[in-house]
Amino acid sequence: AHRQNFALVGLLRILQLTLQHGLTPDSSYALSMFACVSRTMGEHEDAVRYGHLALRIMERMNDLEDTARTTATVHCSILHIKLPLHDLPQPFFRAFEAAVSVGNTELAVYSAAMHSAAQFNVGTNLGLIVNDMTALADRLRQGQANADALTLMSLPYWQASLNLSGSSTHPMILNGEAMQEDKLIREAQQTNNQVLLELIGMVKIQLACYFGYWDIARGLWKEAQKEHTKLFKISFLHVILEFFSGMIYFETARRSGKRKYLKDARHVLKSMEKYSEVLGCPNTMPFLLILRAEEVSNASDLKTVMTAYNNAIAASSSVPHIAALAYERAATVLHHQGRWKCDVEIRYYIKMAIDTYMGWGAVGKVEDIKRKFGMYLVVVGGGN
Repeated sequence: AHRQNFALVGLLRILQLTLQHGLTPDSSYALSMFACVSRTMGEHEDAVRYGHLALRIMERMNDLEDTARTTATVHCSILHIKLPLHDLPQPFFRAFEAAVSVGNTELAVYSAAMHSAAQFNVGTNLGLIVNDMTALADRLRQGQANADALTLMSLPYWQASLNLSGSSTHPMILNGEAMQEDKLIREAQQTNNQVLLELIGMVKIQLACYFGYWDIARGLWKEAQKEHTKLFKISFLHVILEFFSGMIYFETARRSGKRKYLKDARHVLKSMEKYSEVLGCPNTMPFLLILRAEEVSNASDLKTVMTAYNNAIAASSSVPHIAALAYERAATVLHHQGRWKCDVEIRYYIKMAIDTYMGWGAVGKVEDIKRKFGMYLVVVGGGN
């Protein structure tokens, strides 16, 4: 807390000097961090204005290190509440390029991490993510970055892409071409790299939800709630993590019948509605509609359930990985209900989930669906 207060004082001093003596390359970054502070205090519209102003100052000063710092900060923590998620990967790549050009390896690694996280969560083809991350790692090596930074370059979303592609020994363990989970966690703990630890935790929660390890997902979410920093809670990743926490609560409520989890799920639903209705965030609708479908998944009639999932699927056309998840959840819910004669509908949702996951490049996930729903796929020719 003492260090945070000291940093805030320094930040305010830079802004004060800017007002008294004019702009410097530090001015835009200081303003972007002040925008972050405003967001943590709930002053979202002011934060967006400060963020846009920081970018205008950055462009005027034309300083590469300032470009890297300000671009990464503003897009990670501020403008995502107004910009479509699809607009985020490119600014993070620009921040990476600027950081590499001035030899700021730490910032380059952070920007690469946010770039891969943004790509993954907008549904970029997983093969393209792997290729991009390999290329970014090569760029850092050419810049003669130190060994520790190159280890950090083995980023969680890179390995998650490989896991979903089927290039790992177990979908929940982040071991493979990109990283070794235990090693990376130890290094993050030793260097007190909270951002990396939060990324690892978030990736594992997402993988647990995609592959249906709901008990593991609930445990990971419980741990994650203890660790999240204020900066993470205002990042573009927090909205996505909120969505997956809602999925965990609804599924746990369905399995256990406990109202406590249903109450927690509805709390998340209200939070997502606030993002959409109060903040005007353009990125919440697909997530929000899937959660609403999960809420009515125990409804007494088939039409209500199918309509809710179909609405979620229609809203997810720009995020194919989320559409695939919605198709799969619709099939799963109808299958577990058991009281409806709806094999045709289940087969349709399974086929669409397979096709959509395959389009994302998630071959490992497709194999997972085939194992779980084999009894339906046989009827339609093996699901191939």
